Amino acid sequence: MTRVGVDSYAKALRRSLAAMVCIVLGCSPLLSYRPGFLLEEPLAQPGKPPGAVAARRIGCLDVRMALACNAAVSPDFPLVAFTLGNRCDVAVPVDFTRLRVTGRMEGAAVDAEVMLSAFDPAREIHPAVLGSRAMAREVLEYDASPREATRRITEVCIDVGGLSNGGEQGAPACLTRPANACSRS
Repeated sequence: MTRVGVDSYAKALRRSLAAMVCIVLGCSPLLSYRPGFLLEEPLAQPGKPPGAVAARRIGCLDVRMALACNAAVSPDFPLVAFTLGNRCDVAVPVDFTRLRVTGRMEGAAVDAEVMLSAFDPAREIHPAVLGSRAMAREVLEYDASPREATRRITEVCIDVGGLSNGGEQGAPACLTRPANACSRS
């Protein structure tokens, strides 16, 4: 496979990852959710470095975030897997475009952060609705500007307060990103 083919495949997969918001939240049957389940699971998991998983409650939503890997996406660019559970008896809006995501840079001062944005070249990420007692999963790639700066990010911090109605500004969930977490063999 030529280098062009590899790049085309990676871009196509990234587009499909961004499109999953519609597929998972708006177009497919969802799993039944038991309120609190995502918050009760142990946050330390085998094979995951400490600090690579976090959970928050935002209004009706229980949100679990974890760093993820995908062979089609360079390990230089962080992927975050979101698992959502609606604990309420009514549908709730979900808007990934309203997340505030920052990255802490390698070798930078403790408070030095860079804003990150979801990789969405086709603008496929849009507000959706999560049904009553439903679950959904989404994986998004985050990048800094300039994009090359993303390679030095050691921690991804996510403020999920804007994800749904009833969300409050709280402490962001910070996911530690070790240098070799998604190394290719």
